Amino acid sequence: MSLPGLDTIRRYVLVVTTGRSGSSFFTNLVNDNATNAFSEHEPNVVSGDQSTTWFYEGNEAGLAEIVERKLRRLRRGERVAALPFGEALHGLIRKSPVKGRIPAYPVREIYVEVDNGALKSWGPAFVERVPQVEIVHLTRDPLIQAKSAENRGSGPSPDRPYFLWPVRERNLLPLDAEVTAGLSRFQLALWYWIEMELRYARFFAPKTKLEIDLEELNDEPRVTEILTTLGIRHGPLSLSGGRNAGRKESVISDADRAEARALVAMLPEGTLRPIANTYGLEAL
Repeated sequence: MSLPGLDTIRRYVLVVTTGRSGSSFFTNLVNDNATNAFSEHEPNVVSGDQSTTWFYEGNEAGLAEIVERKLRRLRRGERVAALPFGEALHGLIRKSPVKGRIPAYPVREIYVEVDNGALKSWGPAFVERVPQVEIVHLTRDPLIQAKSAENRGSGPSPDRPYFLWPVRERNLLPLDAEVTAGLSRFQLALWYWIEMELRYARFFAPKTKLEIDLEELNDEPRVTEILTTLGIRHGPLSLSGGRNAGRKESVISDADRAEARALVAMLPEGTLRPIANTYGLEAL
């Protein structure tokens, strides 16, 4: 199987994930080990603010152009982005196998894109344009993900289009402004996880090849199984990954659990039903 106009890339793997769920770790895992694949982390062809704004505006032509730009760059033998988002802004991507032009075609026959932008904006347009894409769903316990976002100071924000905001109409789980104004940063981050997982269930679940929990990436037999399933060849495994050294540990307190219960109680009945793995969120 070859992709549209990309005869040297046999497989395009798109890892969809909510932020703070191991995306940079997964990219490093591929690039540290693969002999026939390479990975890019959040390779923006337009700014994240722009793509999410286009999503909320219903600008389907703009979202389709994002997909075409990605494919054009690969067709020319270039990285999708000059610098992956994570490498440029966070310094998390320690090893990138390509610096400009992709080497050694057809050896690098599998392209792995790890990107939470797919859930935020352009992913459905990508699946429509490239039906051969193989979807991997990378997820994490929602309370830990939300605490990590809170500790990091990231997550939903009314003044940053890159971050989703609960009151916007195209959300699958919109909240009104009065409810949103009363939410803590932790609750907003938890809303964000639920919204992203609802989008995954709506747009990507039927095409998913692999479901991966972040903690599984610490288990060598499981990592071997994941890479084998994706057709990625490798030698002795390195699982050093690229975790965020020095970051505050994500510890869930009783107060956090109480806030989570309060948020879940606000949700319309059946909200969590489409999410295959809620990590027990509905039972809090």
